Amino acid sequence: MTFAYESRMFSASRVVCAAAFTLVVTGCYVPIAVPVVLPGKIEVMEGRRAVPAADGRAETRVSTGVHLGSALRPDAAIGDVGLGYVLTDVGAGAHVVHGVYAETSVLPPLLVDKNGAMRLLLSLRGEALFPDAARAGPGLGVFGRVGLEAMGKAGPRAENYYGIFTGSGGAGYYFELGEQQLPGGARATVGSLGLSIRFPATAGAFFYGWARVQ
Repeated sequence: MTFAYESRMFSASRVVCAAAFTLVVTGCYVPIAVPVVLPGKIEVMEGRRAVPAADGRAETRVSTGVHLGSALRPDAAIGDVGLGYVLTDVGAGAHVVHGVYAETSVLPPLLVDKNGAMRLLLSLRGEALFPDAARAGPGLGVFGRVGLEAMGKAGPRAENYYGIFTGSGGAGYYFELGEQQLPGGARATVGSLGLSIRFPATAGAFFYGWARVQ
């Protein structure tokens, strides 16, 4: 029975390989990925911890999340809301904490290019940090933020892409200042500079192009 099963599996594998080879030599498109990406934002922040716990240590935070503003055209967005994951590294690896964030932003009409290509954001972010193995109790953070973003609308479908590609992408800089309490109770006022990258929603298949053998 085992031999018969293995024989059938081997036969099925040969059929799949033969079909793939046929696609290549006949010039059909060969799919290499089927991505599904929600509209979102990635940020990298580098800051300094100050009073009331003036330890002078650097603090790096990296976050990624889903953001409504990335699903809208730049000229249609009047604000942004987002939820996501944040990693906080205090003292170059001395204390690494994971958590989640929620953020809301407004786009002041007088400070935004009418096409949305360049825009100023005023944001409020709250963070909840999970306890780690060495320190009990959760941590919290609240930050006010000012950001400047250069935006672009999702363009026409790429030549070798089939699916949905909608929303807006872009990059920007921002400054933030806020209060933070780490797991274990250490508190500080934290000021940071950061880089943000937005990406639109995508869903579909990429193809490698023509693979015809001449």
